[in-house]
Amino acid sequence: MASKHLVFAWLGLPGESAIFWVVRDLAGIETSLNQGALFGLGQGKVAMFAAFSFVAIAGIGYWLTVGKASQDRFLAIILGTVLGGILGNLYDRMGLWSYGMEPRVYAVRDWIRLSWGEHVWPNFNIADSLLVVGAGCLVVYSYLSEARSPKSNRDAVSE
Repeated sequence: MASKHLVFAWLGLPGESAIFWVVRDLAGIETSLNQGALFGLGQGKVAMFAAFSFVAIAGIGYWLTVGKASQDRFLAIILGTVLGGILGNLYDRMGLWSYGMEPRVYAVRDWIRLSWGEHVWPNFNIADSLLVVGAGCLVVYSYLSEARSPKSNRDAVSE
């Protein structure tokens, strides 16, 4: 949330400043507002994505406590990464960043821009990166856990 605040304080709302190029025509900083989800999908469905975020937060909380995921350091870090991404974007979806603005803005603040020639990747933020990296790590973790766990009784019987 701090990175979003700093970038938007510096460059303003979308259209108020030109792209600040870190690497010319490849990586830059450009503010944008996303009322959808990853890659701009589901535009205008802010309430649905906010509700999904609350469900995911509850699920992660349950997994960490009752499901005892907190006893596995790597899994706890992965879930913390995903949770951080969810909370960062939920804050924006609920319009909390625009408190005092009229009208209030219910959209995720994105600011990282990547492009290659004519191809422009949808802007994103650090919370998005946490979600994607966390989800990827969760997939890898599940494969590694499956490989480490003893075969199930069903597999043992079929052999």
